[in-house]
Amino acid sequence: MTAMHSSSIRDLRTVADRLLKESPDFKIYLFGSTIRGVSNPQDTDIAIIYPEGSLKLAHRVAERYRTLNFSPPVEVIALSQSEQEEFDFLSSVGASLLWPFPDSN
Repeated sequence: MTAMHSSSIRDLRTVADRLLKESPDFKIYLFGSTIRGVSNPQDTDIAIIYPEGSLKLAHRVAERYRTLNFSPPVEVIALSQSEQEEFDFLSSVGASLLWPFPDSN
């Protein structure tokens, strides 16, 4: 995670901490131009990986990220754990784990 300021990363983790503290099976990743070090990225790409049966909570988390007054704006995709296993999206985009993070407990 090279291009983002640590305060921005902390803000993104705080959202997850608040919404997902009771849901440790969720994972949130950063990917795209933001972590590749592109100057002035168009958006902040986030992937939410959620356990089967948790689509409603994943949708709530995605909506919260989308409504943040964040620059660049947050774009969210959500995949179930089985979809991630089938398509291996995270590896294909070089994603980096945002949450849970060892210091978020």
